[in-house]
Amino acid sequence: EALVRALERGQRLRQVRREVDVYESAMFILAALAGSIGMAKNAQSVDVLMECGSGLIAYLKSLAGNSDGETRN
Repeated sequence: EALVRALERGQRLRQVRREVDVYESAMFILAALAGSIGMAKNAQSVDVLMECGSGLIAYLKSLAGNSDGETRN
């Protein structure tokens, strides 16, 4: 719920695109985090965690709106 609220706040501040489904995105982010940790533990590798984290960061950046309120494609 906290992540949903944070994404909603981002939408109000035009930091997150309006068309983003905040609930769906929050669930995906949590699943990606859990999966990243699980994969890193299984591989016993910090490198795996960092690679997964890079993918998650790319996803988070894709949610962003421009500072002038326009949406990114």
